[in-house]
Amino acid sequence: MFPDGLGHRSTQELRRYADILVFIAAADGELVREEIAVIEAMMGRCMIHPEARVDIRSGFEHPVPLEQSLVDLDSEWIRFILRDAALSLIHISE
Repeated sequence: MFPDGLGHRSTQELRRYADILVFIAAADGELVREEIAVIEAMMGRCMIHPEARVDIRSGFEHPVPLEQSLVDLDSEWIRFILRDAALSLIHISE
């Protein structure tokens, strides 16, 4: 179903995926509604459980530090996350 392996990732890896997207989107000091909409869409695409989304949304005010989110992630997964961040979030700032 997911050509990039999203369907084979653990709940924890998907949580970190969303945390990293939040961190990158908030790198300029704030999250705007367009960035939040993209993050919400990406969480839906990953099928992150609604209860986990509540926890992730709490990070909108204070994102999880990037170093903490990257711990023990394999390089392939990090590349997918950065790809999605670039394709989904970066164009919003234009």
